[in-house]
Amino acid sequence: MSRNDDWEYDDDRPRRRRERDRDDDYEDDYVDRRLRRTEHSGAVTAVGIINIIVGSLAVLVGLCVFLGGAFLGGAANDFRGNPGAGLAGAFAGAIIIVAFLILVVAVLEILAGVGVLNRKNWARIMTLVLGGLSALLGLLHIFGVVGAMNNPFPEDRAGAVLVNLLLIFLYIGYTVLVYVILLNPAYADEFQ
Repeated sequence: MSRNDDWEYDDDRPRRRRERDRDDDYEDDYVDRRLRRTEHSGAVTAVGIINIIVGSLAVLVGLCVFLGGAFLGGAANDFRGNPGAGLAGAFAGAIIIVAFLILVVAVLEILAGVGVLNRKNWARIMTLVLGGLSALLGLLHIFGVVGAMNNPFPEDRAGAVLVNLLLIFLYIGYTVLVYVILLNPAYADEFQ
């Protein structure tokens, strides 16, 4: 008979349920809690994987934006005598700063994804903060839709509106996914 067996067997008497003492109940509850903590849900794992994928794609976008800013800065440096070269150089500097911010957020998303996969609470909080930042970016793309609607070239208008609507959907969708899963008490118990 195992220690956690509820049934007691005697040779002469019929089967009867044995009485458990408080120590057994406490030990069983402790073991149950430990087993529940080791179970990993697919939803939290999906959030971690999505963070890593989004962060990796953002690294690529940040590097492309950085290269674009560097090429624009090089072109502005080549035309130093032109009156617009100073403005182009300032614009290139602004692009490089934006690229640096994209790269920082991308690295934070990758770190948060790895932390969420390892069920670290700091990664859960970081992912919630990045989800809030994503919501702000989604709301900013509403201005992108308005700006695209005012585009004087009608052949470019539809494409710009569709790209901005897609970005709104992706940013807001990511935010909803992160907040629904990571704020759910059943999933929050998985984090240390």
